[in-house]
Amino acid sequence: MNDHGGNPICLRFDGGNEGKLCLIDHELAPEDDDWTLEEASSDDWGYVLPLASSFTEFVRNLRRK
Repeated sequence: MNDHGGNPICLRFDGGNEGKLCLIDHELAPEDDDWTLEEASSDDWGYVLPLASSFTEFVRNLRRK
């Protein structure tokens, strides 16, 4: 899914992060599309931002405006 600004919201399946939700901030991403999720998640890049430790936690924290 995407947020209102077009940033992907992702459910992770990679080792050690299974089930976590994150937002990929496309404004911070490099212009070329030749990157991996591991690189994007690293402390050096840091544009994969954690949202919730599980889908259940994510849904539990949703609020109506």
